[in-house]
Amino acid sequence: MDFWNNSEAIKPEDAPKMGHIVERQILSAASGPDQGQLDVTADWAAYDNRVLLNEHTRFVFRGDPSFRSVDRITTLTAGDEKVSFPDAKDGMLGLRVIRALEIPTDQPAVYNDASGRPTTVAKLDNTGVNGTYLTSEGKKGDDAWGTRGRWCNLSGMVGHEPVTITILDHPQNPGFPTYWHARGYGLFAANPLGQKIFSNGREELDFSLAPHASVTFRYRIVISSAILTAEATEALYQAFLSAYPVPRTSETMVKNPIDFGPWSKRFCHPSKTAARVGRRAFQTSWFACAGTPGGTFMLLTRRDLCSLLPAPFLPLLLAASGSAAEDHPLPSAVYPFQELAPASSGGAEIRHVLKGKLATGEALEVHETTLPPGGAPHPPHHHAHSEMWLIREGTVEITVNGASHRLGAGSVGFVRSNDEHGIRNVGATPTVYFVVAIGPGADS
Repeated sequence: MDFWNNSEAIKPEDAPKMGHIVERQILSAASGPDQGQLDVTADWAAYDNRVLLNEHTRFVFRGDPSFRSVDRITTLTAGDEKVSFPDAKDGMLGLRVIRALEIPTDQPAVYNDASGRPTTVAKLDNTGVNGTYLTSEGKKGDDAWGTRGRWCNLSGMVGHEPVTITILDHPQNPGFPTYWHARGYGLFAANPLGQKIFSNGREELDFSLAPHASVTFRYRIVISSAILTAEATEALYQAFLSAYPVPRTSETMVKNPIDFGPWSKRFCHPSKTAARVGRRAFQTSWFACAGTPGGTFMLLTRRDLCSLLPAPFLPLLLAASGSAAEDHPLPSAVYPFQELAPASSGGAEIRHVLKGKLATGEALEVHETTLPPGGAPHPPHHHAHSEMWLIREGTVEITVNGASHRLGAGSVGFVRSNDEHGIRNVGATPTVYFVVAIGPGADS
């Protein structure tokens, strides 16, 4: 299904191969002295209007007299079937630029209008045409095409005004650092999913999403009123990373940590050994930190598994010196997503992660739940153990002792022992959340 080349000029026999993206809803729009923000949803649909992907995108707009910038943070969630993204040349985030920012050439060219209709030009007029590319790896001009880099500039004079357009890639994006589909004729695109094409078959990503799985892409586009140097662009890149921090990892951790939303705590790990944690959109892995004497702390930012446990619970995970351990406490372990078998319960899809006793004696149970719109895993109830919900996607309503609270992605809910509580999906899309139960009966 081709979402890149669709247009009014497509031949009728080719139309069934074309997909289309339909904007569905503006969730929120906010402005302020420093930035504006727009949250929207869209559906990626096949020719027969069958929805393959749900999109949630947050745009963040900033600027001053010397620049404008747009952050695009997009989460794609597969529907009821697996969605594959074959390695292809065309994608993923692309711009078409003004003629002045194209690279001068004396070669004949074929141009397509907005509807895909071609026009052949035997010889181009290069008056005022002076664009050039520069990547983070030092590639310039036409040499930037088909190479990797964490950022890429397109600079030139537009009339009498210097202009640089910069696209910044993020280390947590699939395929980082991206390949640049940066053409001299004014197509400027970051394509992390075309590895087989750009590497002449030496690499292949073959990216896919399992049913109801998600992936998030983070990009920033900056338009500057200057011809930016590599040093100035690197400063922009570091500012981008400051806005969307990457977890600090040891050399044993993979590049793309699991994306658990905007939570930031400390990560407990025994004997200075870090867990290998993969992005949920590929293979989500969990790391269980069972209390270990001599355990150390490593500062991490958002999207780290042990950030699921707030400060009041951290002492429970650290075995105090001289504490009596259970005969068979939960060991330190990883739980790859593909090994977490889904089970249905009351319309919910549940993936059990772990259950047992910590070395310090407390019962612990963790599972992941996916709820359809309007769904609830069970009626309001209460139990002896405490429980916590960490909302990964969607919008839920949590009731505690009759009081209702609406929570979105990245939010956390907590209920103490014997408080009556319930949870329900009140959004228009499936919601995914994690449940951490700890205390008497949690492992029963």
